[in-house]
Amino acid sequence: MASGVSLLVLSLFLVPFIGSEFIPQADESQFNVIVRADPGWSLDATDQAVRDVEARVRSHPAVRYVFTTIGGGTQEKVNQAVVFAMLVDPGDRGQTQQEIMNQMRGELGTYATPAFRRAGGPHEQRRFPGGSASGQRSGPKTASIEKLRTVTQSLLDGLAKTPGIVDLDTTFESGKPQVSILIDRERAAISG
Repeated sequence: MASGVSLLVLSLFLVPFIGSEFIPQADESQFNVIVRADPGWSLDATDQAVRDVEARVRSHPAVRYVFTTIGGGTQEKVNQAVVFAMLVDPGDRGQTQQEIMNQMRGELGTYATPAFRRAGGPHEQRRFPGGSASGQRSGPKTASIEKLRTVTQSLLDGLAKTPGIVDLDTTFESGKPQVSILIDRERAAISG
């Protein structure tokens, strides 16, 4: 029994050397870069802007090839693109997938338009209709667009200061207001 207790106590000294993540980061040798231009950009304008991002990603020595889609997904927004980067095998490169993604975040984060949004592994950023299922969601609600913009930016700024949180994004698009029209069916029927 004393040897069992001694073994338990000694094993506690190994805790600092063991990873503590529930799901460890995997090196899948691939990542996506999501680029979003301002609403109203044409397909041609987005294509020209994304070519520079593609070239920057392709120039990294660990990138085997890139594949880009513009306007994909259920909403087919031509101002959004996804650049998929396939990396060489982990044994043939000096950086992990996470290190390469962090480097791309730094290099591509300087683009003003279109805005670089994120570099993540395919399992980190699954896309579904109506948004992203990449972790947490928060949804402030208000009748004022300006207040919504302010609250949203405040949330993003606050979360950005939290260690370990990267690639914050919002589905709020300024410059694209939504208008609801309610038709008075009785008056419309009278008018013909």
